[in-house]
Amino acid sequence: MCKEEEIIDAIFQNAIRFLNITIEEIINSDFSEINNIVKTSVLVQMTVELSLKYAVAYNNGAISIKKILEKKEAQKNIETIYEEFQRNSLRVVPFDNLKNYIKSIRLFKFNKNEEIEKMEKFQKIRNKLVHFSYNFSPEEILEAKENFIYMISRVLNNQ
Repeated sequence: MCKEEEIIDAIFQNAIRFLNITIEEIINSDFSEINNIVKTSVLVQMTVELSLKYAVAYNNGAISIKKILEKKEAQKNIETIYEEFQRNSLRVVPFDNLKNYIKSIRLFKFNKNEEIEKMEKFQKIRNKLVHFSYNFSPEEILEAKENFIYMISRVLNNQ
């Protein structure tokens, strides 16, 4: 395995790790407890971000770690990128950049309008939790859980 593939594989393995934890959390959590909603929201966000990074970098086998790196990082050679990976100092583009990137690429196999709408709905839930300590109604709790399940099912379908 070349160094670039090793980095991309590490992203994939981390995405799978978060995916497994997230599925367990969705199945076992009592969503009437706000702490469980917060925890699951964070786990879903991490799973989606890592999966998206992997999908963009893997690019159906035409791998390029540089596609997910910040501009300065992407200009470096693979040896330098690998060294920074080993030192845990690689800087990747923000989630919104990745989301905007997939909007423009036909390669990704999902209904973009529906996917992006659901992703943005999920981000609104997460933002309410993170920024406002939002008080969810029972209906909103159910909707949040459904959204979590939807997001994770899309990750599974696109792996």
